[in-house]
Parts: sequence; C-alpha cells; structure tokens
Amino acid sequence: MAFKVFFIFVIFGSLACIDIPGLIKKKQHRELIVYSGFILLGFVSTLLDQVFKIDFSAFTRWLIMMFSNK
Repeated sequence: MAFKVFFIFVIFGSLACIDIPGLIKKKQHRELIVYSGFILLGFVSTLLDQVFKIDFSAFTRWLIMMFSNK
C-alpha cells in the first residue's frame, strides 16, 4: 500500500511540476486555479479508489444517467 501511495504522489507531483511553472510564468492565474482544482480532484479520487478501495460505481451510474441522451 505504501508503494501505491508513493507512486500516486510521484505521478501527480510530476504533472504539477510540469504544468504549474508555465502557468505562473504566463500569469494565467484563473487557469492555475482551475488546473489546481482538477488535479486535486483527480488526486483525491485516485487515492480513494486505489488505496482505500472506495466503490464509485453508484456515482458513475448516476453521472451516466444524468448526462446520457435518452
């Protein structure tokens, strides 16, 4: 389990280190806020799924039902 957590930190940390300095340099503060929100959402959901084995199937079915073209 410790390896999974370390690997998740490395992946998301690498993504942030690649993208965030460019956003700061270009002074794109709104994009930085949106990017940070999405990366945080992805990080938390990945931790919940991979480490704590939270089942997202009910939420996924709800999203499909809400956004499907029926």
